[in-house]
Amino acid sequence: MENRRKHPRLAPKEYLKVFDRTHNILLGELVNLSSEGAMLVTPGPIKASTVFKCRVILTQEILGRGELTFEAECRWCRKNIPADRWESGYRLQLNPQEAEMIEYLSLGFKLCDWGDDDLRDVRTTELENRRRSVRYELEEPYPVFELLSYRQIGVVADLSVDGMRLITPKPIAKDAQFACRVKLPTTVFREDYLMVDVKCMWSRKRDTTGDFESGYSIVKLSKEDAAIILHLLIHSSRARKTKPRVRVLG
Repeated sequence: MENRRKHPRLAPKEYLKVFDRTHNILLGELVNLSSEGAMLVTPGPIKASTVFKCRVILTQEILGRGELTFEAECRWCRKNIPADRWESGYRLQLNPQEAEMIEYLSLGFKLCDWGDDDLRDVRTTELENRRRSVRYELEEPYPVFELLSYRQIGVVADLSVDGMRLITPKPIAKDAQFACRVKLPTTVFREDYLMVDVKCMWSRKRDTTGDFESGYSIVKLSKEDAAIILHLLIHSSRARKTKPRVRVLG
């Protein structure tokens, strides 16, 4: 069936234990997660519309914290007969810090099956920010081409874990969606290009230069390309001077 989720669910390599903070008991295990929802496996059925105050024990600290907390409302519950377990889906209610932690946790899920000795652990420092994702300016602009041709669309001006900003000679229509490949300055994980499907969220003309800039949401990304993005953020970028809340130090 067609997937109607706005944000893809990502699965951890090993299920994480989720506790009910109100009663200090084990609620279940986290199967997958996004910035808006989650799925748990539980020892018994969960009544729809039940709201839990959850606490997830992390295997590694994120932003200096060893646990993730949030409120979750059960939207559905069913018995997985072949697996002999109960599964339930939840809508999450997050404050800005919890949302940022989930973003980093989800990125870790993307990379859980993609290892490389050159990929260092991510360290962070807290700064002020109002963005859902931290944007990073690249050390040099990266050319962007149509996926199946050598026609250049423009260059990447900045990048985040879920979006990018392009500078183009022509305007890009809002809501335009296309697949493209970004030429990397050096080979990363044996790849010369970053392959992404993007959707244009806004576009405007730059008064100073006469060209155009546009912002994009990444709508499709493989685990391998997610690893490339993380590598670029660590090694080849710097946080934009727009009051970023979290900066990757590497």
